[in-house]
Parts: sequence; structure tokens; C-alpha cells
Amino acid sequence: MSQRSVPSERPSERARRVADALNAIDGVVGVKVWETPSGLAVGVRVGSNQPVGWVLSRVDEAAMTLRDPDEPAWEVGLLAES
Repeated sequence: MSQRSVPSERPSERARRVADALNAIDGVVGVKVWETPSGLAVGVRVGSNQPVGWVLSRVDEAAMTLRDPDEPAWEVGLLAES
């Protein structure tokens, strides 16, 4: 039987720091960070009056500076409205 990785309900200190840094970007109104075996995955919610492409490019730039040099690139995407 294979064992599946179940995400922790409580984010790590690193995930909290990343979320805090990305939340500080103009136009970002929400961030969710997942830690996966291959690196981090980041979902952002963009303010309704902000250009999505511009905000995502700022998030990508920030992600490049926050990740470790030997770490694979992070997956970055939009969070769906619920």
C-alpha cells in the first residue's frame, strides 16, 4: 500500500514567512502556501481593481528572491473565489 503525503494543517515557519512577504505586495489580498516534496506551491488572491498579470509578475519576482538557490522553481497561481 502506498503512503500519500497529507498536507499539515499548521503551516511551517518558512511558509508563514513566505505568505507574509507575498501579502505585502500591492494588489495581493490573500496568500496560501503549500509545502510539497518538490518545493513550494503558492496561490494568491488578487484585489478586484488590480491588473492580475502585473500582480502575478510581482509575486513571481518575489518568489525568485525568497526561494533557496538550489530549490526548484515554485508553482505560483491564482486562488479561486469561494
